[in-house]
Amino acid sequence: MDVMTFSLGIIGADQFSDRFARPFRAHPGVSGVYVTDLIPERAERLATAEGLDGTFPDHEAMPESKAVDAVAVLTQRRPHGPLVLQGLSAGRHVHSAVAPMAPTGGGARRGRACVQDASATGPAGPAGRAGPWPYR
Repeated sequence: MDVMTFSLGIIGADQFSDRFARPFRAHPGVSGVYVTDLIPERAERLATAEGLDGTFPDHEAMPESKAVDAVAVLTQRRPHGPLVLQGLSAGRHVHSAVAPMAPTGGGARRGRACVQDASATGPAGPAGRAGPWPYR
């Protein structure tokens, strides 16, 4: 049986990202895992430690790249919502590791609109359990 695979980009290489990178890398459906961080050395350390496929220079380049099918946003709360929206707007599937995805109802509505407009899936994780988003 053929398994459909996808590549994943991790945005944020701080505190707990290694706990996500390991299972992402080990999953048979994931063909490649990349990472980016505001501090490039952190991204390089995580890529080396976990045997990831590479790094991106910044969070803007990753969702726009054809090398990445989905992004996992593993940042602190403050930048989290805008990064989720950026990934969805680029047409990427998004895993959101922080709840809530948006601090306001308006931000949550923008996220829902991005999912519907982009034919993407998101967010998942704790944020996905917090609301009635129509997952695809």
